[in-house]
Amino acid sequence: MFVLQRADHQHFVDDVEGEHEAVRAMSFPGEASWIPAAMRPIGELASGEQAHLFVRGLTLAHRTRRYGSGAPPTISWQVTSRPHLLRAVLR
Repeated sequence: MFVLQRADHQHFVDDVEGEHEAVRAMSFPGEASWIPAAMRPIGELASGEQAHLFVRGLTLAHRTRRYGSGAPPTISWQVTSRPHLLRAVLR
């Protein structure tokens, strides 16, 4: 399993930064009212660019694994014991 550290649900949509801050500015009813106050500012989280690279890399890795060496492009992973240091190099 690969985990994108310092990310929330908005890190998997377009305009990560805008969507995250829009949710922080919302008011939720009832039992969900605590959510906006508990969310960190976007500056403390992974950037939209980092999230995009992460998802793109995992998608390409899956394609390469499923279809073999004939699936361009190939991908090289540097996986460490600290997941936030995961690096994907697209070739």
